[in-house]
Amino acid sequence: MRIAIVSYPNVCSMDVAGISSLLEALPKEVQQEFEWETCCFLPIKSIADGLTINCTHVGLSLEKFDILFLPGLQPQVAFEPTQEFLHWLSTAPQSARWIALGDSN
Repeated sequence: MRIAIVSYPNVCSMDVAGISSLLEALPKEVQQEFEWETCCFLPIKSIADGLTINCTHVGLSLEKFDILFLPGLQPQVAFEPTQEFLHWLSTAPQSARWIALGDSN
């Protein structure tokens, strides 16, 4: 199963780190069932809190992923997705499962 951790400007680094840590903490025999990448529409240099996220899948279609994690935003920060970004997200297969993180505020 292929997993995408979607990153974008002002993403909450705690969400990204939490997802990554969870996947890496899985027992090795379970990890063999999964493959994951950090995906960005455009290269991201750094995040608001100073953490740098290196995306391994930049600007490419999301068609090969089965599960997509969409982390939340940094607190008190806005993000206005462009039409291009939304189109990129739409390249995920309709059968993909989306998991959104955040505090819903």
